[in-house]
Amino acid sequence: ASAGGGALVIAEHPIARFELSTRWLQQNNLHNKKLTVVPVRGDSMEGTLYDGDLTLVSLVDDPADAREGVCVLRFDDEIFVKRIQYDFKSKGYSITSDNSAYSGFFVDADDINAGRFSVLGRVERVLQRTRKVD
Repeated sequence: ASAGGGALVIAEHPIARFELSTRWLQQNNLHNKKLTVVPVRGDSMEGTLYDGDLTLVSLVDDPADAREGVCVLRFDDEIFVKRIQYDFKSKGYSITSDNSAYSGFFVDADDINAGRFSVLGRVERVLQRTRKVD
């Protein structure tokens, strides 16, 4: 998922296999959730996520399950990892980056209803950090 200008998804290719214990999943309230590992590309989420980090993402079937927080998003054919906040009044999402060098944007209800935008999952944990964080 791009932490920057977006990543065009042509196909999915498994990069590794992670085994997580049932106990750990239960302790982290992730048991019985659909999970996937998503690599981060780019620097727009620096401060929280870094280029090359491997994140554990819980996939969502219902957008109401991920209305705020750091999430994996699809806009048209691009996949992003961004911070989101749902606006109940306008029924849209405020999309921001943690790196202040990047501007935020708003996704309105028209784009959502047209199928151009969806929340794919919530970033639950960083499984592997690519650089030392101060």
